[in-house]
Amino acid sequence: MEERRHFTRVQFMGPALLWQGQRQWSTRVLDLSLHGILLARPEGMTVALNQPMTVHVPLSDTITIKMQAEILRINAQSLGLVWNNINVDSLIHLRRLIELHSPSSIDKELEELWMEI
Repeated sequence: MEERRHFTRVQFMGPALLWQGQRQWSTRVLDLSLHGILLARPEGMTVALNQPMTVHVPLSDTITIKMQAEILRINAQSLGLVWNNINVDSLIHLRRLIELHSPSSIDKELEELWMEI
C-alpha cells in the first residue's frame, strides 16, 4: 500500500481536551503532525466524520497548543483529526515539539503546510 502522508507523525503521549459545542471530553494524544492529530477516542463519545472540534493539548501550566480541527477518521479506539485553524503561537509550539521528537527535518513539511493554507 502506498504511503499517502505528507507530514511526519511523531508519537507523543500527553493529555488533550476536546470540545464540540457545549460537550467536552478529556482524552490523550497518540501522535501528531504539522497537519493533524490522532487521539484516543473517549469512552461513550458519539461523533461523525467532518464534524468540527476544538482541541487543546497542554504542554505545561502556561503553554497549550490550541486549534480548530475536523474529524477525518473514527474507529472504536481513536479519532484522526486534521487542523483547519491554528494560531501562530500554537504552530510554533507544535513545530518545536515535532522537531524534538523527530529525527528528520521538517522544513520541507512546513513549506507544504504553508502552500495548503
